Amino acid sequence: MKRITILAALALTTALPAAGRAQDQSYKEKRTQITKDLGEAQKTLEQTRSDRLAASAKIENTIATVTAQRAQALAMSSEENALRQLDSILTVSQDNLAAQKDRFNLLGGAIKGRTGTQIVVLLRSESGAVDGVDVEVDGAAAGTRAYSGATAAALKAGAVDELFRSAALPTAHKVIARVKVNGQVISQQADVTAASGAVTYVQFSVRNGQVVATTWTSRSTTPF
Repeated sequence: MKRITILAALALTTALPAAGRAQDQSYKEKRTQITKDLGEAQKTLEQTRSDRLAASAKIENTIATVTAQRAQALAMSSEENALRQLDSILTVSQDNLAAQKDRFNLLGGAIKGRTGTQIVVLLRSESGAVDGVDVEVDGAAAGTRAYSGATAAALKAGAVDELFRSAALPTAHKVIARVKVNGQVISQQADVTAASGAVTYVQFSVRNGQVVATTWTSRSTTPF
């Protein structure tokens, strides 16, 4: 009986280390698996975080692009509207200026017709050969003459050439004659005030290599 008890104790003692070793192996395998799972989970978490950051950056870039495009569209729309408004204002202003010009022309014509005021510019030569002349009235070209042959001879003989005749307002006027005498251009200016209801004559005379201006008024249509 005692011997059987000792054998049983020996068997139990032998079995316990084996069971312990089996439990240790199982624990190590589970721990290894858990560690592996944790590593994979960590990798997945990091990948997910990276994907989220990339997606967030992409969304922000898209929002920035859309915002910039919208701002540009609004700016272009504002500029287009401003240009359209400016074009409309310019068109109205141009129409108003044209209407005012027409009214002034009508008014000027009416005044000239009522007053019968005229300016006449004459040229005569007392000495020297006159080759030509340019006339300017109030800053605008009023006439050009070129003399040769019979016309030059007529001037030299004392003829008077009417260079310009036009209705005018009874106000101050500036008349300039540029006379070409013996190949040289001589300028002379006459400042006159046109008499209301009369003809104001401005005569440029070539005399001793100079151009002299004289003025007078007449109620008739002939200067003399």
